Amino acid sequence: MKKLLLLLIAAAFCSSVTFGLIACKPDEPGGGTPTEPTVEENFEYWHAGIKDAVTCKDDYTYSYTGNQYFTDKDGTAEFLAQEKESRSGNKYYRYYNEYEVGEDSKLIDKQKELVAIKVVDDNGKTRTKRYEYAERFEPDADDARKLGYYVAPDNAAEKAEYSPYEVIGAFKFEIAKNFDEVCSAFKALWLDGAEESGCKFTFLLKRQDGAVTFSAKVEINVEEADDDGVTCSISQTSDCSFTVKDGKLSGYHVAFNDVYAYPDGNGNRSERGEDSVVFTYGDFDNALYESIDVTTEVTYHEYVGSVKFYINGYEYNSGMPVPVGDSVVADDINSYFSDWSTHSGSISLLVREDIDDSLYDDLTDEEKAKLIKTAKEANAKFISSMQIFSDAEMTKPFDGITINEADEEVALYIKLTPPSDDAYVLCVVRFLDKDGNVKQFIRYIHGCTHMEDGTLYFNSNMRLGYKVLSVDGKEPNENADYYFEGGSVHVFVCENT
Repeated sequence: MKKLLLLLIAAAFCSSVTFGLIACKPDEPGGGTPTEPTVEENFEYWHAGIKDAVTCKDDYTYSYTGNQYFTDKDGTAEFLAQEKESRSGNKYYRYYNEYEVGEDSKLIDKQKELVAIKVVDDNGKTRTKRYEYAERFEPDADDARKLGYYVAPDNAAEKAEYSPYEVIGAFKFEIAKNFDEVCSAFKALWLDGAEESGCKFTFLLKRQDGAVTFSAKVEINVEEADDDGVTCSISQTSDCSFTVKDGKLSGYHVAFNDVYAYPDGNGNRSERGEDSVVFTYGDFDNALYESIDVTTEVTYHEYVGSVKFYINGYEYNSGMPVPVGDSVVADDINSYFSDWSTHSGSISLLVREDIDDSLYDDLTDEEKAKLIKTAKEANAKFISSMQIFSDAEMTKPFDGITINEADEEVALYIKLTPPSDDAYVLCVVRFLDKDGNVKQFIRYIHGCTHMEDGTLYFNSNMRLGYKVLSVDGKEPNENADYYFEGGSVHVFVCENT
């Protein structure tokens, strides 16, 4: 119901075309002076508005009303949809309401949506927030959804769905040189490559009340077999119009009536409806906009850059997202690498600190506290083995950065120096980058098994799951057993399978 233009590509059959044109009407016999514009003049007026529309992505308001009626042996169901979208620079809102029309024209809620993009204060920082609300009014429907996202200041340009540009662009009317080419463009989009059979087109270009409207009527009469092989007579009529006034696309309208008839009357049904859109310009409703509450329990960051890490010279497999405008210091990096939920699949040295779920229901508070203490100590031990630098040579200690642009990627370099009672293994796998170059990244960071005699043991078959190609630049051991000195780091280059 919302996507009006889907109606304009639904037909699959056409054969003949009739062109209806506004005629040049002379004055009384002998006068010879036209009292109405010619087709060419009407086209030029209309076409100027269309060319403006395909460049218009801002300072507009789109107002939509749609009625649909479904009739079969059980009666008629009626639905109403209303939608409005408006944009003024980086300010934006869109709402959509859908109803079933009941007895005495009572409106029964079916669906509601609201999107707004506003500038908000986030603990002293100015950010742009996109708010999305959606609710369906059906049995067993999920609860209303309210989501928030911090986005780029110009997110309204990306989010807008119904600007004149979006609505009219698919028709390619702007490249038409005359009325006939407009008709051909409409027909091409309607057919969408389908065969022409059983369909009649009628086109009209008309001036009325200071506006010029291009109208297209499509009539289809065919017989087809349904899924059960029963022949059905199908009669479909669609009337589409696009109106230009004062140099702007002022609106469009689609009315359709589809009738399906069977020889015995069983299964007879009809669908009809009207979709109307009005475009206005420079009339953004600031009062409505300011009244929209965009508060959400959680707001996700979409407008971010990232920090990429190289550990002991090898690229780590994930980066740290950072909201644009935020600064990052060493404590932030340490907190990031302490997060078990983020790195548990890569860094086995980390231990989960959050144990407040059903897996630990049988533990006493004292036992939980002990586990948490042990986890914090293990994680702190790993973090203490990290030194962070801002240069690849690892000579300049990291003292902070600020992310200034979306998609900005800053590289930081980490040197791991294990404690004397452990050794670290970096599992490095090869991959092809977007340019086809062979690169390597760290898949796993492991510690060693502490044997009773104090030795540090590592078995690559049990711990890595990859075929080992080399260990510290040398051939791997056939038995996959390794013993390392405390405080050492070892690189296992593996086949990426």
